[in-house]
Amino acid sequence: MVNAINAIAEMETKPFLPNISITVQKEFHLNRDSILFTISDNGPGMTKEVLEKAFLPLYTTRRGKQGTGLGLSISQRIISEHNGTISLESSIGNGTRVLIRLPI
Repeated sequence: MVNAINAIAEMETKPFLPNISITVQKEFHLNRDSILFTISDNGPGMTKEVLEKAFLPLYTTRRGKQGTGLGLSISQRIISEHNGTISLESSIGNGTRVLIRLPI
């Protein structure tokens, strides 16, 4: 969420009404049920190149600003240790969605 807030705060398009939404839903699967957390924003979105590197430790697009480039890599590790998954969907001008699935 911090990444979404930072991206929206840096948008130069004015006027702009930022929107960050969080949804939680239970998914029913044959072998294993899960909870899906979806975090969406209407920020600037990410390029394909940024998406490919987003989970790498120390990768950041915020060099010289706040941020360490550790948030997504640490989140991915924690979620993975709980047998879950995290993925990103994004494109320039269309915001970003983070999908987190955890088994129940």
